[in-house]
Amino acid sequence: MLATILLHADQDPSVQLGASLPAIGGVMRHGDGPHLVAEVDESDPGFANLACLVAIVTNLEDDHIAGEHDERRTYHASLADLEAATGSFAHIAEILVSCADWPALDALLSDHPQRVTYGEAEHATYRIEQLRLDGEGTTFRFTGPDASTEVTLQVPGRFNALNAAGAMAAAHTVGIDLAKGAEALATYRGVGRRWDRWGEVRGAPIIDDYAHHPTEVAATLGAARETGRRVRTVLQPHRWVRTARHWPALADAAALADEVLVVDVYGAGETPIPGISSQLIVERLLASGANARLTDLPHAAQYLADTLEPNDLILTLGAGDVWRVAAALVGAPEAHLDLVDRETPQ
Repeated sequence: MLATILLHADQDPSVQLGASLPAIGGVMRHGDGPHLVAEVDESDPGFANLACLVAIVTNLEDDHIAGEHDERRTYHASLADLEAATGSFAHIAEILVSCADWPALDALLSDHPQRVTYGEAEHATYRIEQLRLDGEGTTFRFTGPDASTEVTLQVPGRFNALNAAGAMAAAHTVGIDLAKGAEALATYRGVGRRWDRWGEVRGAPIIDDYAHHPTEVAATLGAARETGRRVRTVLQPHRWVRTARHWPALADAAALADEVLVVDVYGAGETPIPGISSQLIVERLLASGANARLTDLPHAAQYLADTLEPNDLILTLGAGDVWRVAAALVGAPEAHLDLVDRETPQ
């Protein structure tokens, strides 16, 4: 979103992202302007030492933490270590933009000398007001220290409104007025693997999303429910350590769907942990009264193809290869999942 704003404002930024942005035709571009927009992830503990003019910190909670497990390649040892790394990253920056709706950030970052905040909280420097959500997009009034503007997004969910607010606030700190930011974000249609629309099958939208942490899963399913459709999701837990630490919360988040098909853990090269499996998630979902089952990618695709109805919304969730179910349903050849004994649904 920040890259979109700076491009629209003729700032010619360089860009490094973790997902494909259609406006730049991929994940990176080289520009001649003064800014480099970089997506930074806590999965590399080295982010603590990165220097930048403006740092945006959107949230902070238990993720990429190894705890009692031996895995250390992309993990912090503890939440305290992650908090310390985040504090280091934020305080190296000349200007800090952080979300006012995450109380933990106030406690950690409040002493930054040039900190501004954004969100729905009344004390936010840049405030979201009159937020209106539906299944297709988001609108709100955005008020800064000296101006306000209407914002209309073509991507759904409260989390996207917050992301837009953070991007507009950051752009404003380097001289881009709020109206120009809103004008740019009206054209923003998302990035690859974030509310990624593969198409429709018999009137049902087929959407893939990278969400894999319980908070992300809940937020994405919340956006799906705003459509008023029957939400049917294929959930792929990601990494053994994350599953071991968060499987109860992941099950509780997935219960927002009307139907949950849970596939095996996508290990991402990690060693399986004894006693941890997707079956735990299914059992917790069933105990809560949810409609859930354990399956695999080919059978999930086949079952959904056989049972799709026009009022459905199909949502594949996970950071692994669960997107192949969405691809298979629309007949995309890259799916490499054969739908048995039937034609590809149209």
